[in-house]
Amino acid sequence: MAVKVQYPNIDTTEFIRGETLNQFVQKANQRQCNQAGETIYEFTFGSLFKHGLFQADSHPGNYLFQKNKVVFLDFGCVKHYPEEFIQTIRKLARAMMELDRKNVDRMMLESGLVGNSKQFDFDYNYEMMQDIYRPILSETFQYTDDYVRRTWHKTITHHPNKNKISVPKDWILTQRLQWGMASIMAA
Repeated sequence: MAVKVQYPNIDTTEFIRGETLNQFVQKANQRQCNQAGETIYEFTFGSLFKHGLFQADSHPGNYLFQKNKVVFLDFGCVKHYPEEFIQTIRKLARAMMELDRKNVDRMMLESGLVGNSKQFDFDYNYEMMQDIYRPILSETFQYTDDYVRRTWHKTITHHPNKNKISVPKDWILTQRLQWGMASIMAA
């Protein structure tokens, strides 16, 4: 039964039933998991690249699963990005997809992510980015806890550039996208 409610900052909300992530994963076959994963991936990156919007609160409680459908909940942490930022991340993604090291390095500098280029380890950065982009670079890819853990350590805890990176404000929430979505996909 759907109940429509009006709130000052919400146009419409409805009560929806569905399975939690854990319930879904326990019951679903591989085809259903793949379909749900593709839906989550397309929603996440489609929202960003097509609409400049980003739902930055990717955690198990913000998804419900129904037969052949994923329901996205809680849009309290949404960021609208300026077109210039979207163009920058598109260019960086394209350079990574083409394994164009020269343009990856250039885009890192142009994006403002490199604080001190003389001390920045561009070799490590490129290797790390190849790992982060593995889902896009591979013909098929399965997110795993090991992948999430390994890329987290490479990007956050064991990153030799972590004190040399300058993170412009528009990039801050992209980390939530990376780790939130990857963690959901690895479930």
